[in-house]
Amino acid sequence: DVCSSDLVEAIAQEKAGIIKPNTPVLTLSQKPAIMNILEKVAQNQNAPLHIAAPIGKDQLKDSHFGHYQARNIGLSLKGMQLISNIIQTPFNKRIYEKALFQTTFWGRFTIIEKQNQTLVIDAAHNPLGIQSLIKALKYKYPTKKPTFIVSFLQRKNAKPMMTMLAQYANALYYCDFDPKYSHSLKEMKQGIKSIEVKPYYIDKNIDIPNQELVVFTGSIYFLGLIKAYL
Repeated sequence: DVCSSDLVEAIAQEKAGIIKPNTPVLTLSQKPAIMNILEKVAQNQNAPLHIAAPIGKDQLKDSHFGHYQARNIGLSLKGMQLISNIIQTPFNKRIYEKALFQTTFWGRFTIIEKQNQTLVIDAAHNPLGIQSLIKALKYKYPTKKPTFIVSFLQRKNAKPMMTMLAQYANALYYCDFDPKYSHSLKEMKQGIKSIEVKPYYIDKNIDIPNQELVVFTGSIYFLGLIKAYL
C-alpha cells in the first residue's frame, strides 16, 4: 500500500495516457512531479488542463460525507461546471451542491442513527483508508471514542491497520466472516496489547454492542454481509 516516488510517477505517466487530443482535462492539485507529467502530456495533446480545488471541510461537518471527501466533491463540482460550459447550459452551483449532498454512497462513511446510538459503515481496507477514517471520526465526533467491528481479507496486510484501530478504539471486535478468505481472529490478536480484540459473529442476526458510536469497517465483502442487518 506504500509506493516509491518512482512507482508513483510511473503510475501517473500511465494514467496520463487517458488524455485525448483537444479534450479538456480535469484533476485535483497533485505533487509537483505528478503535475509536471500531467501538464506535459496535456500540452502535447493540446488538451486544456483544469485544476479543481477541494471544498472547505467545514461544509461537510453536518453532512454524511467523511471530511476526506472534500477533494472528490470539489472535483465533481468543477467537472459539472466544465460540462455545463461545453454544452452551453447555465451552471447553478447551489442546486448541484444540494443534490450532491443528498446523494448517498453506501459504505463510504455511511451514518445510521439509531436510538441513543450512531453506526458508521466505511469500507476502509488499506492503511491510508484507515487513517482517513480515523481522521474523519475525530473531526465529526471529537468527544466520542468508537467501538470498531472489523474484518480483513488475507491478501491485505492487516496488522498495521489493526494497530491503528487499537490505538484509537474504545473497544475492538474482529469477525472472521469467511475462514477461506479472511484473516483469522488468532492472527489479528497477535501483537495487539493495548486493547482486547474480541470475537464478532454473523449468524442469523448480529449483536451490535451497546455503545454510543459503533463503526463497521474493513473488507467490502464483510460490509456486504452485514448490510442486511443494519
